Amino acid sequence: MKRKEIDVPAQVDALKGSTTQREKDAASNVLVQRFNDSLFYFILKMVRNQEDAEDILQQVWAKAFNRISQYKPTHAFSTWLFKIATHHIIDVNRKRTLDVISLDTPLTTEPSEEDGLRPRALMMSMADDTPDPEEQMQLNARKEMCWELIEMLNTKLKELVVLRYIEQLSYDEIAERTNQPLGTVKGNLYRAKEKMAAFAMDYNLQEQY
Repeated sequence: MKRKEIDVPAQVDALKGSTTQREKDAASNVLVQRFNDSLFYFILKMVRNQEDAEDILQQVWAKAFNRISQYKPTHAFSTWLFKIATHHIIDVNRKRTLDVISLDTPLTTEPSEEDGLRPRALMMSMADDTPDPEEQMQLNARKEMCWELIEMLNTKLKELVVLRYIEQLSYDEIAERTNQPLGTVKGNLYRAKEKMAAFAMDYNLQEQY
């Protein structure tokens, strides 16, 4: 079934303008209904934990609505929204890294015989139950770099990249969404990837990209 199109700029203007609270709430609901699923799956791919993803989802929406005045229509709303999510997740993982490091500091007291584990062993057993924070931060850094490359594209190509690789629409769905021939969509996506690769080489980012 074809997804019902919404006028995103109109909803954003309602949130920015001197409208009633009821109108602002209605605009917020429209944006959430339109982008919530794709935002959730984007977050889930980054954190790989459904409970964490659900918590972060709410936090990202809160940040987005608090910063709605910063949104500029020169960027697709979804691009702006997913960048907020990326930065938020990087901040969350940075804090977790600091928490893990704090667990690695020596303790002044030794555990009793009933405790069974020494502090170092306890720290390792706790860390083993979660993804390696350093690896997660490296992954997030690469994703942040990809966002920077996407931002270098013109608006038309940027929209196609977001629809294909972030919202994960099929070529046919993108063609329908953008009212472009299928061949044009495929050709422009190829151009977008070529440009991103060239940008990466210009900035000596070939290995990361």
